Amino acid sequence: MLGRARPVIGIATPVIGIATLVVFAAGLSGQAAAARPFNLLPSGSERMSGVSPPRNASPPIVSGTTSIGQQLRSTTGVWSGTQPISYAYQWLLCDPAGATCVAITGVSSAIYVLVSSDVGHTLRSQVTASNPGGSVMAQSAQTAVVELTPSASSFVQRSGRSLVLSGARYTFTGVNDYGANQTCGPAIGLDSSLTDWGGGGGSDPRVLRAWFFQDMATTRGQRDWSRFDNTLAIAAKHGYRVIVTLANQWADCDSGYGYKTANWYQSGYKMIDPAGTESYRDYVRDIVTRYTDDPTILMWQLINEAEVKTGSSGACAPNAESILQAWAGDVSGLIKSIDSNHLVSIGTIGSGQCGASGTDYQTLHAIPTVDLCEYHDYGWPSTPMPGDKWNGLATRISQCAADGKPLFVGESGISSTDDGGNLQARANWFKAKLSAQFAAGVVGEVVWGWETSDGFGLWPGDPTLFVLAGY
Repeated sequence: MLGRARPVIGIATPVIGIATLVVFAAGLSGQAAAARPFNLLPSGSERMSGVSPPRNASPPIVSGTTSIGQQLRSTTGVWSGTQPISYAYQWLLCDPAGATCVAITGVSSAIYVLVSSDVGHTLRSQVTASNPGGSVMAQSAQTAVVELTPSASSFVQRSGRSLVLSGARYTFTGVNDYGANQTCGPAIGLDSSLTDWGGGGGSDPRVLRAWFFQDMATTRGQRDWSRFDNTLAIAAKHGYRVIVTLANQWADCDSGYGYKTANWYQSGYKMIDPAGTESYRDYVRDIVTRYTDDPTILMWQLINEAEVKTGSSGACAPNAESILQAWAGDVSGLIKSIDSNHLVSIGTIGSGQCGASGTDYQTLHAIPTVDLCEYHDYGWPSTPMPGDKWNGLATRISQCAADGKPLFVGESGISSTDDGGNLQARANWFKAKLSAQFAAGVVGEVVWGWETSDGFGLWPGDPTLFVLAGY
C-alpha cells in the first residue's frame, strides 16, 4: 500500500531598495531551527505598477553531509510574487554558532563542495529572488559544523538483531507518506506534514517512509534530483530519518515498467525504464552514489512489496524463490559495494507472497548484503500479532532471529471500515499492536498512510499520532 530557541537578529544588506530582516533561532545540535525573512517592500516610484515583488514564504533549505569533499545543496525556498522570478545563490561561511558570516567568492550555484578551510565552520545559503518589481534575499538555517570526515555514529547501523545509533539501541515509529516527493499521491506540503506528525507530544514518530522512484527524479527526459534533495532537507530539518523505497511492485506511481513480473526480476530491471533515463539497476547505482554520505537516510529499500509472478493476476512463477533471491543479492550487493553507511531492506509484505513464502522468506533474508527483514500488517485490525503459523508475524520474527537480523513493520494499516470511523478505537488497536510487536522483538513500526483516501489515512490531530509518540 501505498527545546525553546533564543532568537538572534541580523539585518541583511539592502538590495534594490528592499531590506530583508532575517531572524535565526539557535536550535538543537548547534543548528538554526528557523530562518524567516521579513520583507520591507518599496513603494511609490520604486515599485513597478502592476508587479508584485518577490515575497518569501519559506526560507531556503540546505541538505548534504558536512564533511570535506561532500556537496551541500540549497533549495530556492518558497516564494510568491509576479512571475517569472529568477534566483541567485550566495554561500556564506559562518562561525560555529551560525553568526559572523562572510560571503564565499566564486560560487554562485545551488551546489557547494566543502573544502578544508570550511572545517570548524557552519554555512548558510543566501538566495536572492528577483523580478521587475525588485529583489529580496532570504537565508537558510545554518548547517552543522563541518568535519574532516562523516562520523560513523551519524548513521543507524545493525548490531545482530538490533539497530544502534551512536552505540545506543535504536527503535523507531513513523508514518508512510508515499507522496512526499510531490509527483504522485496526496499533494501535501511535507514541511507542514512533519509538523503535524509532532502533534502527539512525547518522542514523536521520527521516521518517514516514502517513494523515491526513478520517474520522480526525471524532468523532461533529464535527471533531476531536486525533489529528493528537498525532501531529505525538510526531513533533516525536522529531525526525521527516511526509508527510501526505490521501486514499486505495482504500477502505482511507478508506471514506466508497470507491474513487475518474473521477467523483470530476471532481466528487465537491467533494461531502460520507459519513464526514466536508465535501467532500474543503474538508477540504484546513481541514487546511492549521490546520497551515500547523507545520514538522514535510514535505509535503502529495494522495492515495495516484492513478489515474483507471471502477471499481476497470474500464478507464482516457476522458481520464484530463486529468481527473487538472485535479484535481491545482485541489487543489495551493488548498494553495499558503493555505500557502507546505510542499511538495506528488500521490501517484502511477508505474509506468503510468491518467492518469499514459508521458509523461503528466511532464506531470502539470509543474504549477507541485506540488513533487515520487513512485514506489512493488514487485515488483522484487532489482532496484535497478525498472520498464521506459516507466514504470520511471529513466524517471521523467529525466522529473522535465526538469520541474526532485526525485523521492522514497514506498513501497518487499519481501515475506517474496520473501526467504524472511530479514530480512538483505531488508536487503541494500534497501541495494542505496537505494545505486542515491540515486545516480540520488532525494531520499528511505520503506519499507513498520511492523508490517503484509501480508508487507512491519518490526518492532523489523529489520536494514532499520540500512540506512535509513546514508543
